[in-house]
Amino acid sequence: MNPIILSILTSTISAWQAIFEIYNQRRPLDFYRSYYIKVISDMGGTADTYCDTFFSNYLTCDVRKPKKSNQGGYTINNLECIANNCHFIINTENVNFHIEVNCMKAFDMESPVDAMDTKKEECRSERNFKLFEGGRVEYEDML
Repeated sequence: MNPIILSILTSTISAWQAIFEIYNQRRPLDFYRSYYIKVISDMGGTADTYCDTFFSNYLTCDVRKPKKSNQGGYTINNLECIANNCHFIINTENVNFHIEVNCMKAFDMESPVDAMDTKKEECRSERNFKLFEGGRVEYEDML
């Protein structure tokens, strides 16, 4: 029975945290939204990436370029965002982990009445999870 317990304990790669931020800026003639992801591993190392949407009410963007962690143990890539949700991939030791994050805030999408006015809003959320060798992700919370 001890070998089974040991096997389960060693199959966890590490615990992680994803910090997800959305920034909105709306003026009467334009709109801007930025999505930002920062991934932190409890084994050390962080990586971050972002994408922006300009002049678009579709609220979608993506970035495919891999971003390597500052300690080199993993990359985050394939960030795809729509509305208040994003998903991306953490790649570590040739295992891909598909991660999803979201923001539950309802944004005010109406343009300001005054032509010189700018509306700014932001939302920040954090998601904790564990990654396992087979590519399984176990979230501490539910979306």
